[in-house]
Amino acid sequence: MSLEKVVYTAKAKATGGRDGRATSSDGVLDVKLGVPKEMGGMGGEVTNPEQLFGCRLLCLFPGGDEICGCTRQIYAAKRGLH
Repeated sequence: MSLEKVVYTAKAKATGGRDGRATSSDGVLDVKLGVPKEMGGMGGEVTNPEQLFGCRLLCLFPGGDEICGCTRQIYAAKRGLH
């Protein structure tokens, strides 16, 4: 594959800061963001930038598609990752 050819471009937007919303331009990703209770927030049924960053890191490793809970809904804990 040539580096000159762009194969895929992803676009995302986050609004409202840590208590906002993150979305992708294709509509596949649409998550409410919040601050964890452990960090003084309300917690609840929201995700946070730390969780999204953790998923991103997992996806970079070889075999990441098998252990990336954010794209395949497979829990990293099942693989012994915390």
